[in-house]
Amino acid sequence: MIILGITGTIGAGKDVVSRYLKETYGFVMFRMGDLARDIARKRDVEATRKNLQDIYAEYRKKYGKTCFIDLMVEKIKQSGEERIIIDGVRGEWDVEVPKKVFGKQFSLILVDAKPEVRFSRLKKRRRPGFPKTLEEFSQHEAREQHIFGIDKTFARADFTLNNTTTLLELYHKVDALMHSFGVK
Repeated sequence: MIILGITGTIGAGKDVVSRYLKETYGFVMFRMGDLARDIARKRDVEATRKNLQDIYAEYRKKYGKTCFIDLMVEKIKQSGEERIIIDGVRGEWDVEVPKKVFGKQFSLILVDAKPEVRFSRLKKRRRPGFPKTLEEFSQHEAREQHIFGIDKTFARADFTLNNTTTLLELYHKVDALMHSFGVK
């Protein structure tokens, strides 16, 4: 079994890496954000980044900081899958729990890019609730840092994929990483 936690900065290409692993190598994706989105849907609340951040903060305060990753680990155990992506790893506890449970079967991949590149990508997405200015973008990142302590998570990455060039080059980096794992 191989379990890859995917983390990274906003707009760095985490979804691109996850989709590529799914389509090319047959990984099954488990999204951390889906847990909070399900809660938002049940509450009839729009699933904006801010609302999801608020749900994360509320639940972690009420049930403990590992509540979401604990649920995710149980889903993974019950899945019977051999190649798994945990998409959206944010807090360092989202790394500690799977490392404790799965040991060397779990690795954390950091996807990163320069802030200007990421902001440009976000502008092209035109998703509701996303930052419209570089200043708003910086505020969003500061909020994520405050809620999740994301720099501590990034420091725990086993591998880093820098995504500031082309999509093809990113795919080559992912291929090289999979080759190092012996995944074909």
